[in-house]
Amino acid sequence: MTFIDVIKKGGSVISTEKHQPAHNKRNDQYTIYVRKEYDWVGTIGVALYVQEWPETVCFATRFKDAKKDLKEKIGYHKSESSLVQILPAMTIEEWRYINDDLLGWAKEQSP
Repeated sequence: MTFIDVIKKGGSVISTEKHQPAHNKRNDQYTIYVRKEYDWVGTIGVALYVQEWPETVCFATRFKDAKKDLKEKIGYHKSESSLVQILPAMTIEEWRYINDDLLGWAKEQSP
């Protein structure tokens, strides 16, 4: 399941790992999804997802910072083209659902 499938079902994807796929070429076209999301404390920020690399997610309070982080993670160059799609913002209900799941998981993990 890709991140976009998860988002369409009302979920969210979180990853901080750097990833450099083998198919990265100078002429690749990227599909970048932009979405306003809440972080774990409830502050709104911007999340960037790359369809071709579902494990690469960048989150920052400002679009400029998320874009800079994305460029560093995927080696994006200005000469490469990208299609940018704006997704609906995360709802407070979705944020609460994710937080409830995380709290439940934390309780299961504690001794």
